Amino acid sequence: MKVFQANDFVKCINTSERFVKGAIIYAKEISDNIFLLFVMENEECEQINALLANYDALENIGVTEPYHVMFFHSICKDDDIYFFEKYFKLQNHEA
Repeated sequence: MKVFQANDFVKCINTSERFVKGAIIYAKEISDNIFLLFVMENEECEQINALLANYDALENIGVTEPYHVMFFHSICKDDDIYFFEKYFKLQNHEA
């Protein structure tokens, strides 16, 4: 979760039925009203779902349904998480 916080992701509270109760959501706007979301079912991060979704505002993530889900990927293995961390480190060096 430190990776998300270090890359300007905002932690959103889930009150919607779209994600499991108690899910932890990290979101970042990457284009006008297009958000990159990482959704974890719990603190242990056993499974992370990555989404690109269209919301009208950051405040509505975890509250309302997105207008569109353009991408969905389930991350289940430690190797998958390692590659995401490596990607974020590379992005920080390029910026």
